[in-house]
Parts: sequence; structure tokens; C-alpha cells
Amino acid sequence: MKPARLILAATLLLAGLGATGSALAHGGHGHRGGHASLGLYFGVPLAAPYYYPPAYYYPPRYYYPAPVVVAPAAPTYYLQQDTPPPPPPAGYWYYCRDPQGYYPQVPQCPTPWQQVPAQPSTR
Repeated sequence: MKPARLILAATLLLAGLGATGSALAHGGHGHRGGHASLGLYFGVPLAAPYYYPPAYYYPPRYYYPAPVVVAPAAPTYYLQQDTPPPPPPAGYWYYCRDPQGYYPQVPQCPTPWQQVPAQPSTR
């Protein structure tokens, strides 16, 4: 296996030297022919190759879910009015048969109220 590698390396070296020599024979770089050259170069380059560090990407953003706020229900207020409702219009009075009396002296009537014409007080 070693002799095959040695023969391959020698063939490539000779082909490279031959191609370089033919390129120089045709006038070097100024010639506009479609020739290519192949050569082997040994040594340390004088300029350092460009080195780009690997790209750094920020991790994807994590959005926290909005907090769930549960407000207690507003309490229900019932207001009891201590004052009687306003009197009916002056043109009519309302009479209850059971208990007998006129509104607002009788605040509630289990039977329907009877609408009667207003009577002036006789005092």
C-alpha cells in the first residue's frame, strides 16, 4: 500500500510541475488563453487566515402568561326606605276597604285600591 501512495504523490508532483512550466512558457498571467495551472506548495503561509467566530444567537424570548386576577363579586345592597312613597297626585285619593282607610294612612292594602276624587278636609 505504501508504494501505491508514493507513486501517486510523485505523479501529482510531476504533473504540477509540468503544468506550471507550460503556463510560464505561454507568457504567464498576461496571456488570455483558457489554460489552468496546478501546483503543490509546501510551507507556512505568511498571513493568518481570516477567522470568524461562530455566530451567536440569542435564545428565543419567553413570555410569561398574564396573571389571572379574580376580583370578588361586589356585595349586593338592599336599601329599605324609611320614608313613605310620595303622595298621589292631588286630583285623586286611594281608598282601601280592608282595612278601611285612605292612603298614606293605610300603607298596604290586600285588596285593590279604589281611586276616588279628592275631598277637601272638613276640619
